[in-house]
Amino acid sequence: MMKRYLLFGLLTGIVLWQSASGQYVLRKAPPEDRSSTPIWSSMPIYGANQRLSHTSPYEGPTIPQVRWVASGGAINEPTHLSGRVIAPQMSIFGRVRFPRYVLFDVQSGLFRGSLGPFWGQLSPLTIFNTAVYVFDRNDVLVQVVPDWPVFIMAGGQYEARVISPSPVFGVPPLDVTLRGVPAYRSGFGVYTDGLMGNAVLGDNFGNLFGVAVYWVLSNRYTGPYIGVDFSFTPWPPISSAVLSSAVFNEHNDSGLAGYHNGIIIGYNTFNIPQPGPSFMTSVMELSQDDRIDPNDPSSAPDPLPSDDSVDRPIVFNADNTIAYVCASNYGRIYALGALGGSRLWGVKLDPSRPIPIMGGPSLGRDSLGNEVLYVIGRSGSNQSTLYALNAQTGDLLWSRALPNVSRCTPTVDVRGRLYFGDERGFLYCYDSDGNQIWRLAFGAPINVSPVLMSIPNGPTVLVVAVSNRYLICIQQQQRVPPSPGPIGAGQVGGGAQ
Repeated sequence: MMKRYLLFGLLTGIVLWQSASGQYVLRKAPPEDRSSTPIWSSMPIYGANQRLSHTSPYEGPTIPQVRWVASGGAINEPTHLSGRVIAPQMSIFGRVRFPRYVLFDVQSGLFRGSLGPFWGQLSPLTIFNTAVYVFDRNDVLVQVVPDWPVFIMAGGQYEARVISPSPVFGVPPLDVTLRGVPAYRSGFGVYTDGLMGNAVLGDNFGNLFGVAVYWVLSNRYTGPYIGVDFSFTPWPPISSAVLSSAVFNEHNDSGLAGYHNGIIIGYNTFNIPQPGPSFMTSVMELSQDDRIDPNDPSSAPDPLPSDDSVDRPIVFNADNTIAYVCASNYGRIYALGALGGSRLWGVKLDPSRPIPIMGGPSLGRDSLGNEVLYVIGRSGSNQSTLYALNAQTGDLLWSRALPNVSRCTPTVDVRGRLYFGDERGFLYCYDSDGNQIWRLAFGAPINVSPVLMSIPNGPTVLVVAVSNRYLICIQQQQRVPPSPGPIGAGQVGGGAQ
């Protein structure tokens, strides 16, 4: 039991030591303990970048230097929390069915603990905020703490572990595994219904569920409430997988879910108490306005066949008015109005042939401050191409042929620089005009998006998963070499190429 709380403390950095034992019993707060006043204004942010745009607020390295190397790599994107890198990793024996979330010190790369095992492939750690309601002895609401943290880890088709630190001494933290709830595709986004934070999960059968959490501190009951909101699941059901393509924007007014069979559903999360579908379309329907020659509106229609899919993430632009949807198999991108689903524009990566989209979309800004949409397409049997589109118009700004196949979604730093890898183990940095700044070689596939993290009282670093072998931390080159990590430090292969 002590180990359980120790690991939890490592994860959050703020949990209190507890001596209580036994399993936590979930109890719903009494109805009169629930505030009827929405708290929209006090709950504006949920987690980090729920738009899934891979836009970072940090500046990445222009002259790279390896700070530390740790073993195990990552099977999905790492997360930075309270000085820890949290990496979803396979088991030490390489078994996909028993992975763990492994914690490393962001400064040194030293191992700091793990959480698991889980049943199947892990999602990135989902972090969001919820409310703590404080009542006096007469059950009168006296205070609302609007930004209390909740963490969700998911592994396997029907397993989600929900953790939230206790706001009160002597009360155990919330730490419960929900079974029978779809969790294979986690981290779709978070919204508030005015009472609590809800994280949205989905599964391979077309179901979407909101996992809701809040805390109550009162004379009669002190503890968390956790529940599952089934109202996202469409009726009649859609018998197709919800892939990592659903997102709910941080302004809590709209959300989109993409399915493997090409269907797109928009949700109005402003409906209280339950969100409801606001529109339904598909990439096949959106393609009805496509033409054989995109530059000639009078040319013959070029609709998509029925076998296309929305396999890439749906992302919102900076002001949450436009959603970008990829028809993944045939290399088409559509911009939709985020609230009504109307088509704003559509583009083919190559008018003459399909280009499967394997990385992105990502969003960033160029040197003039304009928003740019990036995708990586499979342009040949052993080659990919990086495309940059004007996010407002869909016009192609530039494209760059890459030397190898890449399945990696680029991460874009605050200066518009892109960081991504390929299947032969090269890590690239490009500027917003398509010029390569540097390249490093690591010898194993880099398919997981690199993550920019800020070290407390230190530099910004780029954490890169090299397959399931290594986790590599890269910083801006310094005159004094960094302290050696657990495996080694210094430049790789003499530095950037």
